[in-house]
Amino acid sequence: MLDKKIKSWVTEKLAWPVVDIEVVSGDASFRQYFRVSHAGESRILMLSPPDKEDPNPFVKIAQQWHAIGLQVPEIYAVDWEQGFLLISDLGDCLYSRALNEETADLLYQDALLAIIRLQKQEASRQQAYPVFDKVFMWKEIGYFTEWFMPYCLGAQLSEQETVLWMREINQLLNEILAQPQVVVHRDYHSRNLLVRKQNNPGIIDFQDAVIGPLMYDPVSLLKDAYIAWPAERVEQWLRFFWSNSGYPVSFDMAERWFDMTSLQRHIKVLGIFARLAYRDNKKQYLNDMPRVAAYISETLQYYPQFPMLQKLFFEQVQPKMQEGVLCAR
Repeated sequence: MLDKKIKSWVTEKLAWPVVDIEVVSGDASFRQYFRVSHAGESRILMLSPPDKEDPNPFVKIAQQWHAIGLQVPEIYAVDWEQGFLLISDLGDCLYSRALNEETADLLYQDALLAIIRLQKQEASRQQAYPVFDKVFMWKEIGYFTEWFMPYCLGAQLSEQETVLWMREINQLLNEILAQPQVVVHRDYHSRNLLVRKQNNPGIIDFQDAVIGPLMYDPVSLLKDAYIAWPAERVEQWLRFFWSNSGYPVSFDMAERWFDMTSLQRHIKVLGIFARLAYRDNKKQYLNDMPRVAAYISETLQYYPQFPMLQKLFFEQVQPKMQEGVLCAR
């Protein structure tokens, strides 16, 4: 239940005599969302504890992305000290609920065109974002060895394996950094996109945006941790993205960039999911691990220059996923 202080703040900011408040959702962070409604109108109340989830990036990015024509929530009121935000209500028709064989092409095309619009921001706007550099990527990769390996494999890398791991991951990251660097949402998937009748999609959960690799958001979207599609459809959508992006590079190179970025993202995601499951007791994320591990193994089979990663995923990770043995502690 929301306390009286929050209800009083909402009522004051909206100038509504009374409000109905219902839980919309929480996410993998400390943020919470509520739908505030009265007489057929609604807003979203976002609670972002300042000591845990600084609301400043959300507000600044929302304003910037709205200015370039993306459909993100409008900001109506902010209490910076307490982390209360009143924002527009984009509805609750998530891509994750709307995607099916009939709707997928149009929904993905809209989402990919929105990525292109995001990536074409002026250089002056890009200076406001953190940079997704090699240090940043190494930190993310570290979640895999810190959380996934001990908690889901019951193992750690040996000294010799660590040397090989460092060498191959460094090679992987160098390839990722060779891509054009653009504005990246960083979690652009079916649970963060909403179906809208106009200017589709609605985009949420963008506060962690960075300057990073060109293929990061296409990977997040087309190799979604929560929904998988046949490889031929993923390639079809990737070709659509590339044909509309205007980058003067062959599709073969674009596909390689896509694959390298996919490896980094999904190795990170396995670590994040393990941390959510075992540190935060959000065990539902275990259900999505086999899908994410399969993305990695399917990609690695085409890249023999990563023999240590192939051995790790083909001989240890994938068998564990197939056995359904996801808890080593």
